[in-house]
This record gives sequence, C-alpha cells and structure tokens, in this order.
Amino acid sequence: MKEYILQNYHYIVENNLINKRRHTMKRTKLQAGFTLIELIAVMVILAILAAVVIPRITSVQEGAYESNVVNMYGAIRNYVSNEALRNAVSSGRGMETYTNPVSEVAEYYLDLWIKDYDTDKWSQTCDADGGNSANSAAGAGVAGTPGSILFKYEPHGIGQNVKKDNYWIEYFPCTSAAAAADGYAYDTFELIAYKDRTNADGNAAGEQDDLTFTMTEVGRALERQIAGAVQDGP
Repeated sequence: MKEYILQNYHYIVENNLINKRRHTMKRTKLQAGFTLIELIAVMVILAILAAVVIPRITSVQEGAYESNVVNMYGAIRNYVSNEALRNAVSSGRGMETYTNPVSEVAEYYLDLWIKDYDTDKWSQTCDADGGNSANSAAGAGVAGTPGSILFKYEPHGIGQNVKKDNYWIEYFPCTSAAAAADGYAYDTFELIAYKDRTNADGNAAGEQDDLTFTMTEVGRALERQIAGAVQDGP
C-alpha cells in the first residue's frame, strides 16, 4: 500500500513538473515575439500594400478634384448658354449673344453666375481684354480682344501656394466669321478647363504645377486641357 501511495505521489509530482515546463516554454515563445523570417514577411506585405493602396488613394483624390472642376465647368456653361437665350429675347433682335465680361472686381462673375461655391477653394479674376477671337464686329479675319474670365480651383486652400492639383477654367466670348459678316459680335464662346502645369514638355518638371496662367495662345498651350470640358471658340 505504501509503495502504491509513493508511486502515485511521484507520478503527480512529475506531471506537475512537466506542466510547469510546458507553461514556461509557452510563455518564453510568446515573449520572444516574431522571428526574423516572420518580420521580413510582414515588411514585404506592408511594402506591397503601400505600393498598391497609396497610389490608388492618390489617384482617387485627383479624380475627385478633376470631377469638381468638370462640375463647375458644366455649371458655367449652363449659365452662359441660358444667358445667351435671355439676351436673344430681351434685346428684341432674336440673336443669341454671349456676355462680354468687363468687371475686373475679384469674384464678381463667380458670385453672379454660381453663388453657391466653396469660397476656400474657388477664386476668379477678369481681364477686360484678355480673350482673343479670330473675328470681330469689324469684320471676318479682324481679330478681337474680348474680356476673359479666369476661374481658379485650389483644392488645398486659396493662398496656401500648394503647387499640386490646381485647375483653371477660362471663359471669353468669340465671334464667328458668319456673325462678323453680318455685322455683330459674340455669337459663340470659348470655355476650357485646364490642369495647371509648367509646360507641355511631357516630363515631370513640365507637369509640375506653377500656379500661373497666361491669357495668350502661347500661355494657354502650356496648360493641359481637361477632356470633356473643352468648348473651343474661333
């Protein structure tokens, strides 16, 4: 009987020691953390995610900015088109003519035409003779210099001077050769949305925003036109 009790005692003691060793080994393994191979695997996965996800987020943001510009372009186009119809009725001449802007007060036309816009991101200027038309009321082929309105979109905030994701929309009335022959002006218009850039060289330096828009044919050619937001006048 004594031997049986001793055997059971030894068995219990040995089991306790084995369980303690197992518990200690488990704690040691948990405390050890990741192995070098596991850390490398995690780093590789994070690098892959960064390479795939970050550019996509950037692309989505840029797409949203351009979408805002296209929406503004559509709102401006609708306004000037409707105003031309009103001019046809109110003038009594039955001819659609587009507004020739003359007020150089900042945001004058933005407030008049749009009213509900983000004042922290949109601004507007006007040059009373900044536009250019191949024809004028003086005749076909006689160039005209109508007023030009320039809308600027700075999604990162006006006055922050962030040279990234900036856009322009330019409007000015134009005169077709047919209207010039008939002795009147501004029967059509030019309205184009542009992505800001330094030049049209096609390299990274050229695509860099410079926050500058020049109201000349050469200056306009430096910017990138936005597909689907181009109404080119004569």
